[in-house]
Amino acid sequence: MQKKTVMAGILCLCCATLLVSCKPADGQDEASSDAFTASMAAEVRPIDSLKVSAKLADGAAVALTWSKVSRAASYTVLRSENGGTDWETLKKLSSSKTSFQDDTAQLGTDYYYKIQAACEYSRTDLFAYSANEMPDTVEAECEIYTGVGGAFWNDAVTKNKQETLGTTMLQYSFGADGKESAEPEGVEIYRGTSENDLKVLKRGIVKDVSCADYDFGKAYADTDVKQGKSYYYKVRAYAMMNGKEVYGDWSPVIRIRAAEPDGVYTMRLVREPDSYRNNVIVALTSADNKNGVLTLSAGVLSGKLTMKYLVTQDYFTQQSLAKSSGQPKKKPSVQQMKLRVDRYSTDGRYYSAVTGDIVLKAQQTVYLELVPTVSTDKLLPFTDLDRAKVTFNVKYNEGSHPLMLDLKKSKALLENPAQ
Repeated sequence: MQKKTVMAGILCLCCATLLVSCKPADGQDEASSDAFTASMAAEVRPIDSLKVSAKLADGAAVALTWSKVSRAASYTVLRSENGGTDWETLKKLSSSKTSFQDDTAQLGTDYYYKIQAACEYSRTDLFAYSANEMPDTVEAECEIYTGVGGAFWNDAVTKNKQETLGTTMLQYSFGADGKESAEPEGVEIYRGTSENDLKVLKRGIVKDVSCADYDFGKAYADTDVKQGKSYYYKVRAYAMMNGKEVYGDWSPVIRIRAAEPDGVYTMRLVREPDSYRNNVIVALTSADNKNGVLTLSAGVLSGKLTMKYLVTQDYFTQQSLAKSSGQPKKKPSVQQMKLRVDRYSTDGRYYSAVTGDIVLKAQQTVYLELVPTVSTDKLLPFTDLDRAKVTFNVKYNEGSHPLMLDLKKSKALLENPAQ
């Protein structure tokens, strides 16, 4: 009886072992007991991801490298030249390869590359993952430009005012919109006085300057500029590949006005209107030897000057009482009168009619005779005025600026550029 009990126990243990060994794993009816046991004992690995990168090799050749996929049976290298829409198969490689060099790449071309790993899975994988977790292929893409990156101007060039007389500072960088590209070896800078007439200003090797946002950047000081004059610039980079120069795209054309001094001017009242004279003569002097060229337009001088004036309270009270026996009226607001420059002189003795623009260079003086544009208007002596200011636009170097003449206080001020 005891022997029968022992035998029954052994038979039950064998049946249990057989049942466990034959248990299907996730619907895989033909899985072996060894596979099931391995799936329980082995450390389950995650499904691999794939990473790929591209670098320029000799000439225009592209060197591709990628991370190893443990389940890969083979790798396929594909290439596209139209942004990843159509793919061409370049090479199928064994699972031991993790690099490839594309020697058929051409200079100055945008390439997209794709690496596809064809996967095969072990019995352990079949027990550890469901079917939708095990892709047939794992793939990754990258892009590269087999030329020199395009050039662009840094913000500092267009946003910062030029400050050094006789110099404009240019700051530029090169890039390929996030793609890998050849690093520039040289640079060409073109300059002109109009956008459509640019000639080479600088050509030569430049140093590599790394910064946070771009792979390459540099500054150039153009020391052959005239103060206040506008210049147009564009820049591009080049590199030597296969014995020839390969150029990147041009930067946009930008316009920069060279630095100019503030412009220091003084004004002296030579003749004030009185009961016999209905004109004003002022002497305008370019006081600083660093001043730029001031141009007074004949079109403005001929009748587009406006004087804003305000009479004194004493003068207004006298005039008001003279006209009525009652209390004087409220003091009027600022009045306006149109003036024109009737004649001018460069020495204060001989005057001529204004027939063209008047040009005033550094440390020169011009005498201007101002009269009312309307002959019936009457200029008051400045002793009777609290305020008498004439403001009109002039050309300082190349820029348009308001020039204010304070006839009452004998002051001249060249204001900020007119917007």
